Amino acid sequence: MSTVDELTRGTVVDAVRALLVADSRQPIDPDTLAENEPLNGGRLRLTSVDAVWLLVRLEADLAVRLPDDIVVGRRFRTVGDFVDAVLAGTHAR
Repeated sequence: MSTVDELTRGTVVDAVRALLVADSRQPIDPDTLAENEPLNGGRLRLTSVDAVWLLVRLEADLAVRLPDDIVVGRRFRTVGDFVDAVLAGTHAR
C-alpha cells in the first residue's frame, strides 16, 4: 500500500484522468481533462454507479484503502472532486 507521503495530488489526478478516459470510450487525451472538468457534461458521462466503481478502482490502482463513508456528504461533480476525496480519505487514516 502507498503511504500518504508517497501519494501526491499529481499521482491521483493522473489516475483519475486515466480511469475516466478508459471508461468514456471516447478519444480523449487524459492531459486535456482539467480538474474542473464536469463529470456529467460535454465530454464525460459519469453515473452514480460509475462513481462508486471509480473509487473502488482508484483504491486498487493507487494501492490505498479509502474509508467506507467517503461518499457521505460529498458531491462528485468534477475531476477535482474525486482527487480531493481520495486525498482526504488517505489522510484520514
